[in-house]
Amino acid sequence: MEWHQIIINIVFPLIGLIGGGVGIFFWRENKELKRKEVEKAAIENELTQAEAWKSLFESEHAKCERKSEEKRELYKERDILKEQLNHALFKVEQLCWYHCTVNGCKRRQPPHRFDGNGNEIQAEIYDALNGADDKATS
Repeated sequence: MEWHQIIINIVFPLIGLIGGGVGIFFWRENKELKRKEVEKAAIENELTQAEAWKSLFESEHAKCERKSEEKRELYKERDILKEQLNHALFKVEQLCWYHCTVNGCKRRQPPHRFDGNGNEIQAEIYDALNGADDKATS
């Protein structure tokens, strides 16, 4: 055997051994890199879903806030209308207090008569809402 052949027989297996070791090392690195890419894709997917849920929540929350504001405005309007109705009913009651029992007559007779001391001596109660007369004498 010549010395060339001996060197080739020694060098090539060493190169193969080094190449195989490097290949295994890079295979492990490649495997780790692919695992990290999969994890990164999963995290990005979760972030995308979280953003979608967040935007959905914010739009629904804004819609609820608008509805709540509308509801508050309607309650305010209802309270104003109740106050106006109560004021109108009070006016009707006041007018019924002085309702004349003899219509079309020059001698007006109010339903309540008082004596000289200011005590009521006769009362005819007129119910304007039901249109009924109820005569009560004190």
